[in-house]
Amino acid sequence: MPNGIEKKAIFNYVTKLKPNVIVEFGTGKSATSGLEFCKALLHNKKGKLITYELGKEYFDSAKKILNEYATKQIVEMNLGDSLKFFDRKIIADMYFLDAGDEKLVNPAWVVPGKDYGEGSFFQKKESENLFHFKKIESDFSKPGTYVLCHDWTFGRGTYIKKYLESNKYDKWVLVEVVDRLAVLKRK
Repeated sequence: MPNGIEKKAIFNYVTKLKPNVIVEFGTGKSATSGLEFCKALLHNKKGKLITYELGKEYFDSAKKILNEYATKQIVEMNLGDSLKFFDRKIIADMYFLDAGDEKLVNPAWVVPGKDYGEGSFFQKKESENLFHFKKIESDFSKPGTYVLCHDWTFGRGTYIKKYLESNKYDKWVLVEVVDRLAVLKRK
């Protein structure tokens, strides 16, 4: 959950960049980041937030909070498997990664008997955020796409940080780190 400094950074980036589509992985129970995205989109008078939450209790709580603030034209809430987003073939202008726990493999995602291929998320049991990031990097970003990664300095975000460092930031620029929030831009 982003703190006050990070919430301000989220708002500022969205109002400055004016993205048409923002995708959030990990809505969370209090929808803290989702509220900031909605406030900024309302300020911009354009754009849409597509958000995914796996947990029913968290989803219901976040839905109540976001419905009080935003309309369905601004926010689309999805309960369940965030991998379904990638079936939609949408390339968002901005992504927010705050999903899952370290080394989490969601059993709901595993199809018995399916071959996920060498080096897949399911074989490596890497963090959910790193898996999302690699999907974004491979097929769902273009030059100028932004990724805001929460918990950059510990836990979930460190997997993405290590991945980018091992690749010498060949496809991404680390724009800045605001407390625990990293702002990345696709080259």
